[in-house]
Amino acid sequence: MRKGNKRTIWKYEIDLEAFAFTGREFTLISIPQGAKYLTTASKRNDIILWFEVDPDAQKEQRVFFVVGTGQAIPKDTTYVGTAFMGAYVWHVYEATNAR
Repeated sequence: MRKGNKRTIWKYEIDLEAFAFTGREFTLISIPQGAKYLTTASKRNDIILWFEVDPDAQKEQRVFFVVGTGQAIPKDTTYVGTAFMGAYVWHVYEATNAR
């Protein structure tokens, strides 16, 4: 790693069981400003999002939605990624009006 390069990769987990049992429609994630989305995957009952971040940057709250195949896509959102979990496929969207 070059000196002065502060960028690193951080992962953020979205707990699908929390959505199922609380009736939440979205999740807030505190991410350093300027974070660059990399990829989406699944692990057990979680959807994992990876971002390239500057860990010293000020954090901002970002809003993410999880939508099952065939469900309505929330208004004013942008597609982020898809996670495959057994027989289920989940799609992640980020609110565009909250940034």
